[in-house]
Amino acid sequence: MQRPWTGIRGVSTSQSTPGEQVKLSWPRRGQAAFGAQGFGVLETTHKQPATPTASVAKVVLALAVLRERPIEVGQEGGMIQLTKKDVALYKKEIGRMGSRVRVKDGEKISEYDALQALLLPSANNIAATLANWAFGSEDKYVDYANDLVSSLKMTDTVISDASGFSSKTKSTAEDVLLLGQAALSEPIITQIVAKKSATIPVEGRIHNVNNLLGHDGIIGIKTGNTDQAGGCYLFAAKHNFSKDNQLTLVGSVMAAPNLSDAVAEGQALLRSSYKYFSERTIVQKGQVVGYYDVPWGGRVDVLAAEDLTIFGWSGNSMTTKPTLENVASTTRMGEPIGNLTVGDKSIKLVLKNDIPSPGLSWRLTHLFSSSVY
Repeated sequence: MQRPWTGIRGVSTSQSTPGEQVKLSWPRRGQAAFGAQGFGVLETTHKQPATPTASVAKVVLALAVLRERPIEVGQEGGMIQLTKKDVALYKKEIGRMGSRVRVKDGEKISEYDALQALLLPSANNIAATLANWAFGSEDKYVDYANDLVSSLKMTDTVISDASGFSSKTKSTAEDVLLLGQAALSEPIITQIVAKKSATIPVEGRIHNVNNLLGHDGIIGIKTGNTDQAGGCYLFAAKHNFSKDNQLTLVGSVMAAPNLSDAVAEGQALLRSSYKYFSERTIVQKGQVVGYYDVPWGGRVDVLAAEDLTIFGWSGNSMTTKPTLENVASTTRMGEPIGNLTVGDKSIKLVLKNDIPSPGLSWRLTHLFSSSVY
């Protein structure tokens, strides 16, 4: 069995493909961010001060409740006993013109139905009811929620209440985008926000206030609107770019003049993104991606055996670095010598020329060296 000459050293060379300039349809006022599941945050507007979130904060509550009281798809979760305290929360929302659903003292509502009331008609009173039920009080929920957003790397977000009605509950478009991406990993939330309507106890039929649901592939997830926050829109949409490339796109618009503007600008942002997802050849067949230093003379280049083409965001620059394997002294031109992998795509690497065996004089000179066998 032939053994490698360990003095041969493989050197990988990084290959960089620059991204193209991206011009998305950003809101005229406020701020926005755009990304995709599996790609993270792709683009944001430059100025991102923390602003009131309005009801977008209810997505934090939904995530928190489901982490504290998990539900499997098809289950209803725990039962919440409604009391006079919950009726008082309902009346409070009437007084301040907040979003709400009717409740009744002595009625029971399932955790799942409460989440539907939270995420579809955006009921502020149910937000407080859920926080009290799952965490013991709204104050305890606030502590939990701030730890949660910190764990999601939402570094510019502060949660001060359950519903987002408080102007002290603030975030940025980029943080809200991260929130949306985390929420889409929770099947119960994904299922609920994709519904146009549902039926719950007491209130009966409720409707999703996201009026773009079903348009442009939009599958949710949350709107928000207060005088202090303006219009806020966190959206997700599925888009088929090709038979093999379907993505869930996620975007957010914050601090728009009103909700109508936020929704319209979110739709424009989504549509403007399509052309920037494409197949890109980042390494071409025959391209030199590395080499082997041969201590007894010269070097031998390593070539890509085929094109490496990936689907992705054309605004991103791409850097690749191949993995080179150990070689034997008899390795010949064209033999596989490693791989170059990006994501789920991989190509083989081959030698451009033979790696020659060391000559007699080199062998004799290095006979007692530990670098060879």
